[in-house]
Amino acid sequence: MSERARIDKATAATMSELAPGFPRQIGPASDTSKHDIIELQLRPTSHLGQTARDTLYTLWDHNIRPLAKGTEFDVPEADKREELFDATTRFLLLLRKRSAAAVSVDEANTSPHLGPENNTAAAGTDEQAKPKKKKRKKVDKLDFGPDELVGYCSFRFDVEEDAEVIYCYELQLAISGQRRGFGRILIAEMERIGRERGMEKAMLTCISANVPAKAFYAKMGYDLDEYDLTRITSPTKASKWATTSTKVGYYILTKHLQTPI
Repeated sequence: MSERARIDKATAATMSELAPGFPRQIGPASDTSKHDIIELQLRPTSHLGQTARDTLYTLWDHNIRPLAKGTEFDVPEADKREELFDATTRFLLLLRKRSAAAVSVDEANTSPHLGPENNTAAAGTDEQAKPKKKKRKKVDKLDFGPDELVGYCSFRFDVEEDAEVIYCYELQLAISGQRRGFGRILIAEMERIGRERGMEKAMLTCISANVPAKAFYAKMGYDLDEYDLTRITSPTKASKWATTSTKVGYYILTKHLQTPI
């Protein structure tokens, strides 16, 4: 199978194919809450309601905007939203189960074989002979606010420098979800999905000023990618990336997912 074909197949996979057994309960929302349960879900961008999108963006803005000042990551809100909610993006979501709200909305069937919509025929008329209109497919639009969102990991399947990768675009935790092991759960689940889809490695970009994130990714087994600018410009200092700063402003990190033959 070609690189592009494998990526297209992974991108087209359903949520149940990527994450069988989801949604999955993780544990209590906090040490003081015995009723709220943290639930891990996998959702495509198309399933996110506007409130959910606003909540996801706001968490990124709160966590990253201060660190991004003066760098190429300090982009206008519209540009960030376009990247964050790309149609091919998938979201691993940690939500408080009790408060999460899903509303069903109609999604029109856009099949080219769908005939014109007709009103229900009255009994005893010739209208009964006409083909019945097809039912619209219902999609659950998930909406949640900041009180329900514990954290998320967004990712896409792509080809980077001839390597098939699962690319982590965002890994964000609310204050209530920090230092509780949720980051490890999210990144490990993303890696599992990538591994099972045959991706060669997991990849991400980390702002060099984000010291806690650098330490976290180093512990999770990530290292500088061979095309990282730091490695190219200062190869002798590459091994110290997690504890030093760089003028480049960011690191490209990777972790191999497949065992070499």
